[in-house]
Amino acid sequence: MVGNWPIHHPLVLHRCDVIARMVSFVARYEASTGWRLGRERKEIKDLFVFFTADHPDSDKQDSVKYSEAHHHHSRAALRAIRKTGKARRSWVGGLRHEHPIPRNFVLESLLADPDVRALRANAGQVVARILSKHMCVAIITVKEDRRLSSAGLMREMPGDWNGEDHFARYAAIGLELLPPTGIGE
Repeated sequence: MVGNWPIHHPLVLHRCDVIARMVSFVARYEASTGWRLGRERKEIKDLFVFFTADHPDSDKQDSVKYSEAHHHHSRAALRAIRKTGKARRSWVGGLRHEHPIPRNFVLESLLADPDVRALRANAGQVVARILSKHMCVAIITVKEDRRLSSAGLMREMPGDWNGEDHFARYAAIGLELLPPTGIGE
């Protein structure tokens, strides 16, 4: 799975190929000029959201972006969702669709991969593999998001991160996440 999507879904394969081409261009351009392409890097990171906000069973954009059924979530986020009683989670204020592994880290992993940098024939598959390892989401409140920021963990993993625990940033601030509730619960 890449976020909410099967790794071999046609849209996943297409988007991973697009990301591979963009990453390869950024890597080569930055290496040849010494410039950092901030706008292009942001465009790549924005493409990551598709994998966690959308779902293959829906043609609606952001159909599961704030879904406790599809994503890990904090108790406070779940209370906010249940309190409003709104079917469309995007209408619930005060929530964040937060990437446990910061998108900057994921992008740097892609930029560091030699197959992606060189845009080899398997580059799209490599992107899919890297994204499948790191692409997940937690639904948290704005207040919890500020705690991450105050701890210096908004865009960084903790210094003692083992490279495996997706939720290490939350553990570092004492925030417990609940697993997805599942569809229909």
